[in-house]
Amino acid sequence: MGPFAIDEGLVVPTEPVTTVRIHQTNTNCLLRAEVEVVDGKAAVLGDLKIDGVPGTGSKVMLDFYDTAGSTTGKVLPTGNARDVLHVDGYGEFEVSIVDAGNVLVFIHAETLGLVGTESAAEIEANKKLTDKIEAIRGTATVKIGMAKTLAEATAKSAYVPFFSIVSKPRQYFSGLTGQIVKAEDVDLVARLSFMLHMHKTYPGTGTVCTGAAARTPGTIVHDLLSEQAQRETLLRIGHPLASSRSRPPPPRMLLET
Repeated sequence: MGPFAIDEGLVVPTEPVTTVRIHQTNTNCLLRAEVEVVDGKAAVLGDLKIDGVPGTGSKVMLDFYDTAGSTTGKVLPTGNARDVLHVDGYGEFEVSIVDAGNVLVFIHAETLGLVGTESAAEIEANKKLTDKIEAIRGTATVKIGMAKTLAEATAKSAYVPFFSIVSKPRQYFSGLTGQIVKAEDVDLVARLSFMLHMHKTYPGTGTVCTGAAARTPGTIVHDLLSEQAQRETLLRIGHPLASSRSRPPPPRMLLET
């Protein structure tokens, strides 16, 4: 939308970067896009590379500053950083439900009997596991009022909430880059499911919400962060415990899948 608005003359281009405000009509929220501009047009060529996306291109920075509680009206739809869901046929599961950019249901990998570094293909091949995931996601969907029944959650709300499986930093092999991702290079490992399938990378709004959950003490995501990232969170929100800790280097907050 940002490059289109610039190229079609909907906004006045400013070099080297033009900021375009975008109205998200489905959530009535605003986004800011910072678009690189060359000779009055949106830049196309560049050296930015994103894992899972072929080639390189110019950078577009998106700021989801107005999307907190965009779907349910609250960052924590239930009012809790954690909830225990009773899922018919499966038992009880502790989750964190967070709404920022999109609604996500977060669960610890160990709760599902996983290490956390499993590939999308490995998880998808386990039909019993994916059925359990959908039952948990559906129960959360009903709990926050986005569906009346589990069947309705699957039939009419398969897109949201997303479902994210999170775990502590751990070394694993990236099927996208063909490289080893070291535990010390990330603060969190996450795998995400939406539309009843495992996502092969990690969606943009899912990253926004995961970042928000990571910055919210008490959530499953926050408690799984590396020690450095937890310290940085406390400093950024002015938590009393931060005063007794030395200031860490800038946060990395890398999400790998």
